[in-house]
Amino acid sequence: PALLTRAVKRMHAGGGTRLYDALYFVVQNKFNGPDARKVIVLITDGDDKSSRRSPQDVVDLARRNNVSIYAISMNAVGTVREGADRSDEILRMLASETGGDGFFPKKLEKLASNFERIAEELRSQYTIGYRSTNQQRDGTFRQIRIEMKKPHYSVRTRPGYYAAKTG
Repeated sequence: PALLTRAVKRMHAGGGTRLYDALYFVVQNKFNGPDARKVIVLITDGDDKSSRRSPQDVVDLARRNNVSIYAISMNAVGTVREGADRSDEILRMLASETGGDGFFPKKLEKLASNFERIAEELRSQYTIGYRSTNQQRDGTFRQIRIEMKKPHYSVRTRPGYYAAKTG
């Protein structure tokens, strides 16, 4: 975490970002296939000026390929730019809709603890499986909801999954 924090401190942002296109490309070309769980840790201001893909396109593809996005926003660090609130909402959505989490540090010094929290969460996750009673293999999105009997446990999950498709 400390090494990552130092590397981020040396970065300089600028130019027109195609964030959603980049995320879509990574999921499609590097993380393709639903078999193993995959994670993207995204460090960004969330600004996107010219992508052809939308945030929802990224979410749909990430869900199909079992990819979780952990977003760390740089918007509250330093000067706050116009549109930062909207960008942060999109980062929250990308994270929550893919089973990841969003982090919004106010100081660069918080980055190390954000990385540690992500690492701890990834080490302590469990996978729960079930067999759906819906036998249709139509490739549609199926919503799920998990409820805990003991409220002191924390559960984060995607809102659903895509059914297998035949043919």
